[in-house]
Amino acid sequence: MDFAQTTSSDGVLCFAAGAAANAIRGSIALRDAQAAAHAADGAARAGGGPAITAAVGLADSLRLAAGLVTACGDRLPVVAAVALSSDEADVALPALRTASRTLLDLRDGSAMGDLAQLLATRSPVVVVTADSESLATAVEGAASAIADWSHAAAVAAFDDAESESATAALPALRDSKRPVILVGRGAAVGSDPVAIARLAKTWQAPVCLTFSATGMPASVLGRFLAAFSADVPVLPAGTVPWSTALARADRILALGSGVAETDWFGLTEARLVRTPVTLVALEPESEGVAETIVNCEAGSFSMALVEELERGGALTADGWSERFIEARAKWTELVDDEAQRGVGDEVLSAALVARQIVSAAPAETVFVGEGGASGMWLASYAWLRPIAMPAQHASIGASIGMAVGIAAAEPQRPVWAVVGDGAFFYCARELATLTERGAPVVVFVFNDRSWNAIRLVQTLFFRRRTVGTDLPSVNYRDMADLHGAESIRVKTAGDLAKALSMAQEPRTRPLVVDVRIEKGAIPFVGANLILAEVDGVLRSLSGAAAVSSGVAAAKDRPALLANLRVIRGAVRK
Repeated sequence: MDFAQTTSSDGVLCFAAGAAANAIRGSIALRDAQAAAHAADGAARAGGGPAITAAVGLADSLRLAAGLVTACGDRLPVVAAVALSSDEADVALPALRTASRTLLDLRDGSAMGDLAQLLATRSPVVVVTADSESLATAVEGAASAIADWSHAAAVAAFDDAESESATAALPALRDSKRPVILVGRGAAVGSDPVAIARLAKTWQAPVCLTFSATGMPASVLGRFLAAFSADVPVLPAGTVPWSTALARADRILALGSGVAETDWFGLTEARLVRTPVTLVALEPESEGVAETIVNCEAGSFSMALVEELERGGALTADGWSERFIEARAKWTELVDDEAQRGVGDEVLSAALVARQIVSAAPAETVFVGEGGASGMWLASYAWLRPIAMPAQHASIGASIGMAVGIAAAEPQRPVWAVVGDGAFFYCARELATLTERGAPVVVFVFNDRSWNAIRLVQTLFFRRRTVGTDLPSVNYRDMADLHGAESIRVKTAGDLAKALSMAQEPRTRPLVVDVRIEKGAIPFVGANLILAEVDGVLRSLSGAAAVSSGVAAAKDRPALLANLRVIRGAVRK
């Protein structure tokens, strides 16, 4: 069966497992309800439109809630329909409320009339029904209500009248000398990129994408980047130039950014950044880090600020924006040099493998990553390429389920997933789903026989005393064969070249590439995020942290010093 053909009757993709898959005609069946939620998440990320996931009963509803958390963290247009008896609902609803931003209980008379608008500001949405029959009806109703939905159209439906809060915020922003524009996913996908680009140019401000915005749909990313000229720096999330811009700004204008996204550069309790934040969103939350909250559409506010700047003149410090153009170029040069250092080594370095994967992938490829070390390496090299990688909750085990949804939403694009060997065990069984659907997804398993993200923390802060991070040797080729996928083992540069050639060939089933890499490598992005995350701890444990880093440098020089060299060079620039 053609993988791209399975949709609901209204063209909206629906992913389900178990009894829900049997009850809903045309749904894509996965092995596990949590993976079904990840698949809907992936489809919404990659395609830009809404997707549906469904579950029946207490156990599967709780699994769906666990998978829905990443969509909630990045505020994706996902509808999760669940069928629960009264007794089951008492247990499941608290978890479903926590894992979503809106709950519609059809059993108490709630209706789907506002579903399309809710997806723009209050997604994901959980819809509760009483049984399998009503669940199927609810899914059909939801698909019909959102069949023509797009984020941009939903945003345009809001009243763009200039509010008093918007007018009041303009003077303080105009006076900024080191401004930064932080663009969240909602603004990136739903607002006019030309308006944001014009503001960045007029204000001479670098543009920092949040993690969720960095993973915007491939077609949207192309339009977004096309709106910017070469002299406006656009910085993807998690890199040193990105963190440096945010840390040195005297004002951050967050467009359509959720507080959950801004947490990732240290704006909460462990505040690495202490800069005033002005938050502009359709439905801003009252709690969080923003000093000023403006209820306005991001594009409209951008143009209002442009007019203010043109009337009064921008006061931006000379060379503020230009320094990040140079830093961006130097960062890519440094990480490329670091990968080149691994050429000829007996054991493949993670940096070299990540660079070769990104370099070999066709231009239209959508990458899928995780929050562990493998995803951090991918983010270090796949600059301004479409990467579906949830920022929230590390997303361990989400990648293959997400790949199912991405392949369904964007069947014309190659889908390459990069997953660590530890996380692979959480989602490996969905390889069978990809095989059944004939989806030629490529899965690269970074096999260093360890939980490397945990090892990173132990390396930096516990004198290289690693506990519970080693994994046994596993034959991933046998696992791939078990699920009907092709496979290849990679130990040398020649093996890697052969595997990348296979990855580019036409296929009718997934390919698993088992890549043996060095143990203990510290991802560039990983070190960057860890330092931001533990900033509050470092202030009270600076002496111990310094000793631990020294011990780590002595015992793990190839891993630690290489990454510190990259970070130091980028910061200096």
